[in-house]
Amino acid sequence: RSATSLSAVAVEHELQGLAELVDSYGTRPTLVAAMLDSDHLDREAIRFHLRELQEARPGIATAFAVRTDGRLIDIVPPTPSIVGVDFRDWYLGLVGSGGPYVSAAYESAATGQPRVVAATVFVRTPSTPGAPARLLGILVAAYGLEAIQRQVEDFAASQGVELVVTDQRGVVIASPGVSPDDEVSLEDDPLVQAALDGRSGVTSRQGKDGSTLSAYAPVAGLGWAVVGGVPEAEAMAPVGRLRTTVLGLAAVLGAVLGAGLLLLAMVLRRLKTAEERRTELASIVDSSE
Repeated sequence: RSATSLSAVAVEHELQGLAELVDSYGTRPTLVAAMLDSDHLDREAIRFHLRELQEARPGIATAFAVRTDGRLIDIVPPTPSIVGVDFRDWYLGLVGSGGPYVSAAYESAATGQPRVVAATVFVRTPSTPGAPARLLGILVAAYGLEAIQRQVEDFAASQGVELVVTDQRGVVIASPGVSPDDEVSLEDDPLVQAALDGRSGVTSRQGKDGSTLSAYAPVAGLGWAVVGGVPEAEAMAPVGRLRTTVLGLAAVLGAVLGAGLLLLAMVLRRLKTAEERRTELASIVDSSE
């Protein structure tokens, strides 16, 4: 349970940190100025900020800016064939949340078509008492699933459990034996569904390799799920070792207690014998007088 919950917190911090990074770029005055006039965008300045964002954190596969209607302005690394294409797979999520927003996993249209999750924020003009903020566009950092997979695998190895992370649709983000390039859905798994519903807990379930203890927990703020598992025999092994140790100590303590009682009985018997002899000797002395 603790390993699963800690993993959920670690994933949340990783992706929320990414969203906060993108948000910090989205509020840069020079980027806002570059996108201020939609008919005369400063594309050189926009590309400069996209390059900096893409290089700001390992794992960011691409960084791009889109118009308020979802049409691409520019992308780094360059993918000229998709400039101007309408991307709406994460658009509604951002609009619904108000941003920042971390999307479900999807196959990027960028060079190499990596599977990614998108951290997205609105780019707005600063609000003033006389003029409310004006929406200029959207800034996106696409984070490769390989980076999340490595993080989850390292954490799972340190905790001695197998961890599965899914997005808000139940699609696997990271899992032992599952390639980040494969789209695998676990939406029908009852533990995944329970975590997606915001619940957490521990249960035992039977699999082809025997009984497994499984814990499930939601990833707060993302709507994702984490399920951790460990073979029941392996999980209960420390209990068995503890039981063996306790029984061994009990046996030793029992032997010590038995020896102590035997010694006490011997001492009492000798004291009784000595008392009887003293009484007998006193009787002989009294009779001789």
